Amino acid sequence: MALSLVLVPSRLILVGSPSPASMVRVSRRDLSRPSQLRKISTAAVIAPELPNAMINVSSVPLLPSAAVPALVTGPMLAAANDVLNPPACLRHPASFGSYTELAGSTRTSIAPSSSTPTRMAWPADRLRCWYAADSRKDAMTDPLLDSRRFQDLLDQARRLADQRAWAAAGPLSERARQAVLQATAMVVDQLIHRVNQLPGRLHRSLLDLVGIQRRPPTAATAPVTFRLTEPLRDTVVIPRGVEVSDESSNVVFTTVRRLELVPVELVACAVRWASAPGPSDMTAVLFGEQGFGAFPPSVTAGSQLLLGLSAPAPGCLVSLAFVCVETGGVGGDPNDPPLVWEAWTGDDWSRCGVDRDDTGGLDFGGVIVLDLPAGHVTSTVVGRRAAWLRCRLVEPEPGLATFTISPKIKSITAATVGGTTDAVHGRLVEDEPLGVSEGTPGQRFVLRHRPVAMNHEPPVIEVDEDGWQPWRVVPTFAHSGPFDRHVVVDAVSGHVMFGPMIREPDGTARMYGACPPADALVRVRHYWTGGGAEGNVPVGALSVLRTELFGMPPHRIENREPGIGGYDGESEDQVRVRAPHDFKARDRAVTAQDFEQLSREAAPELARVHCAVQEDGGIRVLLVPSVAREESGRIAFDQLVIVQDTVDRIASFLDERRVLGTRVIVEPVSYQGFTVVCEVISRPLADRGEVNRLALAALYRYFDPLAGGRDGTGWPFGRPVGIGDVHAILDQVPGVEYVDNVLLFPANAMTRERFDATSRIAVDRYALLFGIEHQIRVRD
Repeated sequence: MALSLVLVPSRLILVGSPSPASMVRVSRRDLSRPSQLRKISTAAVIAPELPNAMINVSSVPLLPSAAVPALVTGPMLAAANDVLNPPACLRHPASFGSYTELAGSTRTSIAPSSSTPTRMAWPADRLRCWYAADSRKDAMTDPLLDSRRFQDLLDQARRLADQRAWAAAGPLSERARQAVLQATAMVVDQLIHRVNQLPGRLHRSLLDLVGIQRRPPTAATAPVTFRLTEPLRDTVVIPRGVEVSDESSNVVFTTVRRLELVPVELVACAVRWASAPGPSDMTAVLFGEQGFGAFPPSVTAGSQLLLGLSAPAPGCLVSLAFVCVETGGVGGDPNDPPLVWEAWTGDDWSRCGVDRDDTGGLDFGGVIVLDLPAGHVTSTVVGRRAAWLRCRLVEPEPGLATFTISPKIKSITAATVGGTTDAVHGRLVEDEPLGVSEGTPGQRFVLRHRPVAMNHEPPVIEVDEDGWQPWRVVPTFAHSGPFDRHVVVDAVSGHVMFGPMIREPDGTARMYGACPPADALVRVRHYWTGGGAEGNVPVGALSVLRTELFGMPPHRIENREPGIGGYDGESEDQVRVRAPHDFKARDRAVTAQDFEQLSREAAPELARVHCAVQEDGGIRVLLVPSVAREESGRIAFDQLVIVQDTVDRIASFLDERRVLGTRVIVEPVSYQGFTVVCEVISRPLADRGEVNRLALAALYRYFDPLAGGRDGTGWPFGRPVGIGDVHAILDQVPGVEYVDNVLLFPANAMTRERFDATSRIAVDRYALLFGIEHQIRVRD
């Protein structure tokens, strides 16, 4: 019987005369787990008593870096468990060089670009085992110290055996001779494979020596709201460390601080008109039947409505229910009223978030739900001690109307209906023992959970020296003295390192950081582990409570803002790419590349950074965040928001490294919205629904601000869009015959308002494109 090995661009197929009863299947999951390959090689045996048996791997794609299992037949069946995994690995089909038959000297080359399967047929009694012999080390930057492969070694061994008169060593059969030569070549091949790993390890050691290490993942943050289904009656405490997740429980966030939900009620009320010297007490009128005007009859900007709560409610959601005798606000915009809600925080009035407004901006009665700031405290107004809120009338935006009639309020009631606290993508680990100090310099301990999320809060390391003493986490020991209680934490490996002792040129020893005394216990009071880009969740994704809260009234959980700031840690290949740029820039910003590289160093959670030189010589650094995509692969525009803290951190970092006299502006990038409306003609028998789906996906993907463009790194800054761009991308969609009647509409990316059609969308040099509700009609 003859077996054939068929190679197609992405699959291997062993072809014989199989019977269904004797077919053995190797699953995709098995091939994706290299640790199971030995088991697979044992199970994947073509037994001599089953001449028609075969192994069907036709449905299993070739996976990179997965060692090939051996196939054993005939006399080698007994040794199946002892088959060595070959050192060569299956690469992408484009990198295949050849397949080698170990039982003989035949070598068959395969052309990777050929779409026609190439067949190699061997007699079944000669088939022993085979593996992929990679002809080049693709996608690696390290050179091979020895590029010889198994077949090269075997050929060399045969030549040497012939030159040194193999027969003189005594009677030896040809079969035994081949076995010895093959075994020797296999052992040497294994050694060469391991020697070839040395450049990569040496590269890593050199980078560590100069202080360039892998950047750890950063943890995304998102405010999490606990919304009660009924007004709060008793105080409820939500402790730090409460875990919430999405419905799949794959993304877990943990609250970072204690949240106290405090029941409140309205106990005082006052108004202050812009023309009046001070506020007027309206508490007595509020609880009567007459009612009062919230603002003066003239409705002038600067007038205020002040409401006193029974207790401060920092971080709480407070509901204000208004009953009006007469409606007001005629001429005002109910969707954007000229009102600002604020709370007293001790030194000044801080703005409150408006979670819900059913009153149309006090146009009529209804409920307003406010998100109070964390610093809300009590104060005295009109002689009444209370936790005060105020509604301030401001000048409207240009082009918008303001109030013409003040609403007349009959009654107001207040209640706590929830609270909001910040959460971090990760888990909080507390009171983890590290070990016992030996009293020697340069000690190392290892954390149980890694990577460590350092961007939110560094680990708190403590040593038992007459009580637990905290040691401060520092980036390096370069500025540490012999008495400084400093430690360095490697966030990727989880190593906690104490200061080393270094011999000075004059022979003296100097300690960089103090040394914990012998026999002292070392522990971590708390640290955060986790992080990654998957934490950039969209609004409403966090809805599952994973920690039981006793005494908590009925509630539901949600994140009203997207998770931001999550970033995957660097791979070793990414560090190698970054290292030359770090050597160039180091701690100074001169070129545009320097500004971009240093900005990424200050905020690695960013997806893109672009440095542009302005006409006046100033430097503008534009920031694009890393975001999580929707199931359709698109980006929600509200996820492209960068928090002010990130902008300030980068600006401060660059300010210390810029050339004196250079003016640097750091800001989020602006977006030019646009909409494509077009018709495409589908090919005969094509599914119009599928063509529409693929065409829309192609448009959103190509014009994507993060992964669009020709090279897939994001649409270029300032590059316009023309009708030709749409034709070029849609003509490549499967099932599209041709594209007809393309219209481009500029749009406001925030309000989604569409403007007149044009043949070209102009984009400011400091802006990016953002697609909004593209529309494609498919017809036959």
